[in-house]
Amino acid sequence: MSPGSSGVNRYNFTTETDSSRGPISSARSQNAGVSNATDGWFGGNDPGSWPVPQNVANGTQVDRVIFSTDLGTGVAKGGLARGRRALSAMGNVTDAWFVGGNYDNAPLNRQSSVDRIIYASDTANAVAKGDLTAGPYWCAAFGNTTDGWVAGGSGLYPGGTPGSYANFSYVQRIIFASDTATPVTKGNLAQVTWRCGGSSPFESSTSGYVTGGTDGVDVISTVTRVTFSSDTATSVNKGPLTSANQYNTSAGSPSSLWVFLGGTRTTVNRIIFATDTATATSRGPTTSSGYYKRATNGAIS
Repeated sequence: MSPGSSGVNRYNFTTETDSSRGPISSARSQNAGVSNATDGWFGGNDPGSWPVPQNVANGTQVDRVIFSTDLGTGVAKGGLARGRRALSAMGNVTDAWFVGGNYDNAPLNRQSSVDRIIYASDTANAVAKGDLTAGPYWCAAFGNTTDGWVAGGSGLYPGGTPGSYANFSYVQRIIFASDTATPVTKGNLAQVTWRCGGSSPFESSTSGYVTGGTDGVDVISTVTRVTFSSDTATSVNKGPLTSANQYNTSAGSPSSLWVFLGGTRTTVNRIIFATDTATATSRGPTTSSGYYKRATNGAIS
């Protein structure tokens, strides 16, 4: 919860240990992280007081962490188009898309917003793009070079009673080249989930993983896989996490995914893609127990 943390930790996949690095420019909570090969961007914030106008600075902040100089303080960049918390992000080598979220503590203010940041001009504010079909917060987001997928979450219910909301199993696809259009709804997740993690660690990824969360009643350990080439099909459940967990986040390599469990947990789970029907294994813990962790493939905030 706000005031959050400005801490940044680096997790070494080879040694499975982490170390404290330079902070971001100010304390944040419930933000989102995305990266390319050289830098990570963290955007959004829960300022801890309500209501939060959509355009106020304390919900739009974006910081950039340069991996090669990660002992330095992160640099504040241009803000999101719409301030919010509990959002998610995905990107490719040139751009990032920040999706969903919530701009105050009221359920009906969950966002369908999609904002795009161009890395090469990240001092400019993000540009609002085509809105999601459903407006989720605490959703999962992942992608490859050409497309992004938004899965699960909780928010405004499309096609239902105006003003109603629900927890989702929806999967929505954004085509990056035509991101002003409304995303297309694809096959559902195998079960409803929100407060979940999600990742497709590299641009060459052919699948995205949704990890843990809650179905609205129980916290779950489910890991489910969305195969990009057949995304109209229902996702396939794989081996679970070592324990039920929500608010987790993840980063990875071409062979494995490391899931950093949320809440006050310091536990790390590893999923090996080639054997992803097996239960995840516990690995070296983190030194940080931040409640709402957010990871990229180079930093955890």
